[in-house]
Amino acid sequence: TLESLSSANPNDLEVYPEFADGVGTQVVQQAQSVWENQVIIRNEKLTEEIDSKTLPINYYKLTRIVNAPVEIYFDIEAQPDINLDYLHGVLVVDKRTNTEKFYVNLAENPLDEEFIWYQFLNLVWKYPIAPIYHFCEYEIQTVKKLAKLYNTPDYLWKPLLKRFVDIHKVVTQTVILPVESYSLKNIARWLGFEWRNPEANGAQSVCWYEEWLKTGDRSFLDAIIIYNQDDCYATYYIKEWLLKFLEEGVRRTESGGPSQELDIGTVG
Repeated sequence: TLESLSSANPNDLEVYPEFADGVGTQVVQQAQSVWENQVIIRNEKLTEEIDSKTLPINYYKLTRIVNAPVEIYFDIEAQPDINLDYLHGVLVVDKRTNTEKFYVNLAENPLDEEFIWYQFLNLVWKYPIAPIYHFCEYEIQTVKKLAKLYNTPDYLWKPLLKRFVDIHKVVTQTVILPVESYSLKNIARWLGFEWRNPEANGAQSVCWYEEWLKTGDRSFLDAIIIYNQDDCYATYYIKEWLLKFLEEGVRRTESGGPSQELDIGTVG
């Protein structure tokens, strides 16, 4: 059962090949997280005592997430059957002015793919030092693909790669969450975020785009944009929560309190 697995000794499991090389520890910790509905900090370096003045520097080194003056959240919608990337959604969060603006770079016609690619590049270069947060590897892979496809000068896209921060990778490397899988929807929903259309997903977005091409009904484009915008905001939501959560963990360590397991309710 889940309860017995959560209390198991990882060393007892690792005698089995499928639980070797640290897998046993990961399985037990995941079971503990789910059973107790708690977040477990995976990376012990994050709970070492850190002087508060150097906290942002240490977090950037370990997770590459930090509260930057301007942050970009990026999500792509694509039609894999025809190898088309038809929407580059970009959420720009300006913490200097406390504003958030969502930019829609949408190919209403598949032939517009190159145009929206350069539209995206023009936008992100307006904020040349802003981190670009995304969820999973698709966005980086697509940037490389489109740059090659459209013979984009290296100076326009290669420097962007250093600015990309994969929130999925950061989450899975730093914390264990009581979720069934580490998908964007599972994590964000567990944290309390909801999509405006609960049934929307990537496959549905593809169907909506196909219907738009067939019918010219702009309601299909509107549905895609809303879904993509919510994906960007979900990524933003997770990033903000994670940074706050890890900071709380360090503060507890500095004060002598518990740090390895924290209840989600204690950090808001």
